[in-house]
Amino acid sequence: MSMAKEIASKLSSQAWKAITFGGGYAIPYSGERYLFDPMVLLQEARNKGGRVIRARFKCADGSVLFYSWSESRGPIVREDMRK
Repeated sequence: MSMAKEIASKLSSQAWKAITFGGGYAIPYSGERYLFDPMVLLQEARNKGGRVIRARFKCADGSVLFYSWSESRGPIVREDMRK
């Protein structure tokens, strides 16, 4: 399983208070940290308020993680199969 798929699976399994892909960790509302290798930002888009609404990150194994966020559906994290 690729790192992107593994991380996306974990992040999709519960609600998170904070996620930093560049820093390599996420914090759920329960408080403990989920650690993963820091990622490299490939592409991002922000809304007028400065919030990241879409981004692609490269994982240490070369796989790519896609992140998106909207007020109506919240965060979506999945493996991005595009190269």
